[in-house]
Amino acid sequence: MMFKKDVLEEFLFLWSKAENIPFTNYEDALVNNYSSLDKPFTDYSKLVIGWHSPLKVEISENLLSLPPENRDLYLEYLKNRIENETMLQDDEELKDLLKTINVSIDSLNIEHNKELHDALNLSFKEITLPKDLAKFRNLHRKYYRYLLNLEREKVMRHLEKLNEYKFKQPTKTFKDELWFKVGVKLASGQMAKYYTVDSKGIMHLKYSYTAPRVAEELGDKKWEKDVLATLKNYGPESSNANKNIFNSRDKMIKIIDYCKEKGIPVISHFTDRLPPE
Repeated sequence: MMFKKDVLEEFLFLWSKAENIPFTNYEDALVNNYSSLDKPFTDYSKLVIGWHSPLKVEISENLLSLPPENRDLYLEYLKNRIENETMLQDDEELKDLLKTINVSIDSLNIEHNKELHDALNLSFKEITLPKDLAKFRNLHRKYYRYLLNLEREKVMRHLEKLNEYKFKQPTKTFKDELWFKVGVKLASGQMAKYYTVDSKGIMHLKYSYTAPRVAEELGDKKWEKDVLATLKNYGPESSNANKNIFNSRDKMIKIIDYCKEKGIPVISHFTDRLPPE
C-alpha cells in the first residue's frame, strides 16, 4: 500500500520526543539569574497547534490515490498507529499544575489564549528556588503534551467521520455488465445500421464495420467482444460463446424486461431470437 505519510510521521516523532523537549533554556535561566527564556515556550507549542489540518489534507490525498478496496485498510492503519504510538495526558495532573499559575483548564481549549501563553512565559525573576524552576519546566512539558492531545483528538474524530462512509466499491448488478449495456442498444434498434438480417432472421455484422469500430461508436471500446460474438453469432462450441447475447435466455429476458420497464420498444429481430425454455 503506497501513500504519503510525511505529516503523520512528523507528528508521531513530536509525540515520541514530548518528554524530552530541549528545555536547555531553563538551565540557562539559572545561570542568568532567571532573567528570561531565550526561546519562549510558545515557540514549542506552535509546532503542535493546528497540526491536524495538514494531516487531514494528507489523509484526503491518500484516500483519493488509493483504490477503493484499500481505503478502509488505510483508515484502520492510521487509527492503529495513532492509538498505539501516542499516550493520553492525565488531565487531573495537568489541572494541579495549572493551579500554580492560576489558569483554568478550560482556557486550554482556546488554542491562541494570550493569558495562558503569557503565564507560561513568565519572567524567571519571579522564580526564587531551583525546585520552582523544575516545577515550571514540568508544567511547560505537560502543557505541550496537552496540545498534542488536542490535535490527536481532532484527528481521531475526523477518522471516525470518515469511517462512517463505505469506501468499498458498490455491489454490481447485471445492469453494470457489458453484455447488458450492449443488449439494450441491440434490443432498442440503436445498432440497426451495423448489421443485416438474413431470411432466417439472423443478424450479421456488415462487412463495412468491425466490432472495434462499432464499440467505439456506441461509446465504449470494452463492448467489442460482446458486439463481435453477438453479431458474428458465436455458437455454443466457441470459447467466447458466453459473449453472444442470443445464446442466453436469461440475459435476453433481463434485457427485454428492462426495456419494458423503461418504456423502450424492443425490435422483433431481437425478441424472435429468444431461446426456448
